[in-house]
Amino acid sequence: MADNLETHRVLTITKIATVAVAAYRLVILSTNREGVEYPGAQYATGVIGVTLHAAAIGKPVEIGVIGIFPVQVDGAAVAIAIGDAIGCHDNTGYGQDVIGAASRPYFATAQEASTADGDVIMATFCGCRMLTTA
Repeated sequence: MADNLETHRVLTITKIATVAVAAYRLVILSTNREGVEYPGAQYATGVIGVTLHAAAIGKPVEIGVIGIFPVQVDGAAVAIAIGDAIGCHDNTGYGQDVIGAASRPYFATAQEASTADGDVIMATFCGCRMLTTA
């Protein structure tokens, strides 16, 4: 679990939270493209990055898009090892390991391991990619 949450920012953006968001969660653009919200389901596509702090509805939130950022994960569902692909776990923006699952989108690579639900780990974000083999 990340003890040192020092980020290595290459690209961040600021958007308006269209729902209340927690820190270190995966988010997608809202329908009008002016705000962000949690993905709709497990293995969702369209994740643009990770929230870098919590924000209430209607408030600005900084999003880590490219760089090394903390992300909250569910390492209990599927253990996460260093180098694993991190995709969307559910509609609350948690990340999860999607290695071994063909044709699933992922948005980051784990820099730390996790075996617990709710861990915050450091991960490298560099845009959406798709796993093509099981």
